[in-house]
Amino acid sequence: MRPPWRDSDRGTGFPTLEQRMQDVRAVLDAVGSQKTVLFGSSEDGVMCMLFAASYPEHTAALVLHGAYARGLRSPNYPWGRTREELEEELLAIEREWDRPLDLSRAAPSLIDNMVEREWFAGYLHNSASPADAISLWRWSVEIDRVRYPSRDPSSDPDDVFVFCSMSITDSIEDSAFSSSKALT
Repeated sequence: MRPPWRDSDRGTGFPTLEQRMQDVRAVLDAVGSQKTVLFGSSEDGVMCMLFAASYPEHTAALVLHGAYARGLRSPNYPWGRTREELEEELLAIEREWDRPLDLSRAAPSLIDNMVEREWFAGYLHNSASPADAISLWRWSVEIDRVRYPSRDPSSDPDDVFVFCSMSITDSIEDSAFSSSKALT
């Protein structure tokens, strides 16, 4: 018998970073904001960096928490996951979806706290189906395909220059995302 949550796959895909950025711009325009401070956590930090690079005249500051510059490892970004690590994580999501969440990377101090692990697993289960969770995880790790705008056509497309006040934070225990990964 097929578990009932498997029938709830939305399969609608996810908005691109550019679409998310345009949504933020539309809201800011609707309320008459000239400059704003953006807060981004995890992959939303990438969207905030893209917004700041695309619209520096509308960005007063960035606050990034647990953000990263790329999801996958590359020669100039050794902090990312390997393709093999990504595939292992995706298999684990499918295999362990109905179990308490493994928090060993994001919150090691909670590894033995079954109440927290079950609560967070329930939160995720109520937010997405396994297929949607896998799609979102893949999307968030493969996020490095974004190309930031450059004011200098001769510059390397991997070079990102964001000129605004910035605060980068992370959890001491968060081994998945640390502030060193946000800047390269």
